[in-house]
Amino acid sequence: MMKILWVGVGCMMAGCSLNPGGSLLSSGVVVEKVHLSKQRQKIAYLQKKLAQAEKEQKKVDDEVDRLSEELHIAQLFLIRTQVSAFETELNRLKEDAKEGTFFLTVDRENLFLKERDMLQNMMENGSPSSAFEAQVVLDRILRIITTLKDGSERY
Repeated sequence: MMKILWVGVGCMMAGCSLNPGGSLLSSGVVVEKVHLSKQRQKIAYLQKKLAQAEKEQKKVDDEVDRLSEELHIAQLFLIRTQVSAFETELNRLKEDAKEGTFFLTVDRENLFLKERDMLQNMMENGSPSSAFEAQVVLDRILRIITTLKDGSERY
């Protein structure tokens, strides 16, 4: 009995315990094996969930890119149409000098301001093709504004 007591005291100091059946059992080792097994399962589960989330994120990113490109194309079409209509009106007024003087009072600083901001955004954040198209349309707008400011042509 004394031998079991000393082994029990020594075991307590070492982290072992005496189970009800009387055999010594290292509870730290058993708990550690169970804990490691659960951690491995948790890691595998989280890795699987992460892979699925990354796959879904890729799909969402692709959809965002596609929609963004479609939006830029639609915005470019609208702005191009507005600029063309403005140029057509300027050319019509150019023929009639009396009406053309009216355009000298137009606020040239704010002419196509919202559209210029949209085009600038497309050039910074859009695809290379939409950025190029945005630059072309922005050049047209700036040419109109410069021409109106210079007064080199009568409008």
